[in-house]
Amino acid sequence: PDRTGDKIAGKRTIAVAWGAGPTMIIALIIMLLSGMVAYHSDNITLVILSLLSAGMIFAALIVTSGKLLLAAAKTPILLLTLLAGYFYPGYLIFIVVLIIGTRLYYKRRFDMSYPRLT
Repeated sequence: PDRTGDKIAGKRTIAVAWGAGPTMIIALIIMLLSGMVAYHSDNITLVILSLLSAGMIFAALIVTSGKLLLAAAKTPILLLTLLAGYFYPGYLIFIVVLIIGTRLYYKRRFDMSYPRLT
């Protein structure tokens, strides 16, 4: 989702170098591989998260929607954060405080809502 900004800033990311389509295919392959590793590690929760993420990436490949692409990029991060927070509640509290603090800072300093899920 940050490809245009990265290109303007002169960053040489995979998305800038190869374009959105190939980058999403790479992301899909990596998600499927992570699901295989989770399966072989007998971690069904991570298998489910990997497959959900892979499904969203696949849908974004088919439906070329900016909102779906953004959700496909951000949802796995949210799901893994919630999973980590389940096992380490202190981490979840830290993340919630960090997000609230960041939102307040950006609202006061730049009059914008950041970070956002969509």
